[in-house]
Amino acid sequence: MRKTTKRAIFNPPNTLQDNSYTKLAVLAKGGSKLETTTAQLARKSSLMGQDLSGLGVKELQTLENQLEMSIRCIRTKKDQLMIDEIHELNRKGSLIHQENMELYRKVNLIRQENAELYKKLYETGAENEANRDSTTPYNFAVIEEANTPARLELNPPSQQNDAEQTTPPKLGLQLHP
Repeated sequence: MRKTTKRAIFNPPNTLQDNSYTKLAVLAKGGSKLETTTAQLARKSSLMGQDLSGLGVKELQTLENQLEMSIRCIRTKKDQLMIDEIHELNRKGSLIHQENMELYRKVNLIRQENAELYKKLYETGAENEANRDSTTPYNFAVIEEANTPARLELNPPSQQNDAEQTTPPKLGLQLHP
């Protein structure tokens, strides 16, 4: 404390007054804040209906008009917020709908590609099956139904004339000399 006292004593006189003035200004500011807070609390309590007993008809009518104006302002603000939120939700819904349509197009495109691939696969499978069933120089394939009975018969040898045996058989292609 002595240091503080010495400083106050040895400081120029204007400085000591300036410090007191700032302290007084801070206290005054704090006091005005307290007064404002007290007034707000008093107004709040009267708005909540706690101090209505001492009011006359005209004062009650004025208070009612103020409350109605406040309610209208509150409802207007609430309605505007709701409208803004609805617009935002509609915008988001539109974006989701566009995204959904794009995904739907992609799914349909993939389905078409799959259908084409299945078609190619079945065509290739049919070609492979046909190749398996046809005869090739190195591979025989006999296709039979398992449930069909085979009918084999013996025919007696036919007797042909010697003249018929000496003439060559006629083929579809003939050469002219």
